[in-house]
Amino acid sequence: MSSETLKLLQRAEDCLSDAEANLHLDRLNVTVNRSYYCIVDCARGLLAEMALQPKTHQGVYVKFNELFVKNGTFSTLQRDNFRAVFELRQSGDYDLDFEPTTENATFALESAAEFLKATKQYLDL
Repeated sequence: MSSETLKLLQRAEDCLSDAEANLHLDRLNVTVNRSYYCIVDCARGLLAEMALQPKTHQGVYVKFNELFVKNGTFSTLQRDNFRAVFELRQSGDYDLDFEPTTENATFALESAAEFLKATKQYLDL
């Protein structure tokens, strides 16, 4: 496994830990944000193993779908959750009137935890 992948997975684990801590503090927007970055860092780690480094978050999503979902390695539910958490994060970062609910934040956190688990299983960690 590449050192880049290992670094990205460590960042993903840190993001998940931060998301969990912030959920307990009722900092829901931060929970969603950190959950999203857990997912995107996992996807970047998977792509790094194929020597791919998409330049944008959309590029990461597209390549992840193309290389890991279409062949059944990751489920369409994981892809859909990736997209849903991305949209929650976008709303939290750019829509001043958006306030995530506890349900939104919990969904994002659970999606991130599952994505990290699946990534580690795939990479045999």
